Amino acid sequence: MSEHGYIALARGILDHHVVGARKPYSEFEAWAWLLFEATYKPRRITVTNGRTREVLELRRGQLSHSRSYTAKAWGWSEKRVRGFLLRLEKNQQIDRQTGHLQTVISICNYERYQSPETSKGRQKVPQTDRQRAGKGPEEEERNQVTQVIKDSTRAGGTENEKKQKPRHGARTKDGKRIWFDFGTMEWNAYAAEYRQTHFEDPSVQWKGTGSWFNYFPTGDHG
Repeated sequence: MSEHGYIALARGILDHHVVGARKPYSEFEAWAWLLFEATYKPRRITVTNGRTREVLELRRGQLSHSRSYTAKAWGWSEKRVRGFLLRLEKNQQIDRQTGHLQTVISICNYERYQSPETSKGRQKVPQTDRQRAGKGPEEEERNQVTQVIKDSTRAGGTENEKKQKPRHGARTKDGKRIWFDFGTMEWNAYAAEYRQTHFEDPSVQWKGTGSWFNYFPTGDHG
């Protein structure tokens, strides 16, 4: 389930006048209700049963409600609530602690999925992967071009004297220059336009294998 990532939902979404839940709740809505009811920070609650009173210490990710209260909130019978909670426990989605006036429910992996720090960390990784997958070849080309320029400048020479030629279609880091291999369709198209404005063939770098040209996304070359 976690491979699809995470989103933040307002705790009051189930009561929204347009998209809110209607009773009886579905099992998904009942599960969401448990997540929303879990406390996000440690706190104390007072539980009473007749004349008996007990103070419960709830930790982050825990909640405690009577079965009758939960059944009313969900629009379910108490028997159905009991069965659903048992299924969640068997599936290791919740853990129940008895021995109190009122059962304490712990959401399993609450810290892992609800912690802002963890969510940020988890979100960054998939985004980086998608960015790398979406423009991998282009990014590699730019890195290659940048390294060529750095190495050439450091050595006091030109690109074609110090490194192998860039990959066809590679661009400089600022995106203003693009490399065309000699004899390709792109090269020929550029050369034709160049001849019309300069009345000569464009210069060839890298021992006649290609050259850098100004890059314009609109297709107009300068």
